[in-house]
Amino acid sequence: MSTVQNIIDGGLAWSTASDQDVLATDAQLIAVVDLAQKKYFSLANSINPAFFGKRDTVAAPGANTPWASPSDAEVIYRIEDASGERVRVVDINNQEAAYGPAVYHVGQGFYSTGTDPNPASETLTFFFGKQPATVAAVDTSLDGLWHDGDDSILELEVAMHLAVKDGRADDVAMLSGLLEGRVNIFTAKVAAFDASVTEARLGG
Repeated sequence: MSTVQNIIDGGLAWSTASDQDVLATDAQLIAVVDLAQKKYFSLANSINPAFFGKRDTVAAPGANTPWASPSDAEVIYRIEDASGERVRVVDINNQEAAYGPAVYHVGQGFYSTGTDPNPASETLTFFFGKQPATVAAVDTSLDGLWHDGDDSILELEVAMHLAVKDGRADDVAMLSGLLEGRVNIFTAKVAAFDASVTEARLGG
């Protein structure tokens, strides 16, 4: 698994004109890598949240309190009750239309609709596209769900940052084209990933 330093080194290698010591501090480049990783997790989650998918259980809430969204969840695409039955998310203004276990959400919390059967006293399992943890040091590893084969995307984000910062217009144009091609490949891979299983989950 690659580290932040691996990505920075890879970014510097994309252009012989890059000079890390002159153009940016470690802190700046760590922030570039962190933002880039989060950006592509968000992009993947908008296309197919199962790609960077995770599941977490959330204990039954107390009276008049919700099940809280998992802290690293960006897109929740399925909720199950303790028996594995799908818990549907319904509009707060249309709770009476719910059938089977159902919840509505307000903010980042989920409340039972009170329909029968009622999941109010159960631990629920959330399936979601996650966001990676913030990276804060050069020796920090990238998220375990990030594929090493996609490292060039993050490297090119670093190279682009350095080229823009240094005013190297020719490099910016060249790197933009390279990045666009790799992002197209990445989004196609995300869209195709485990498509039949994802459709079954979303269809309930």
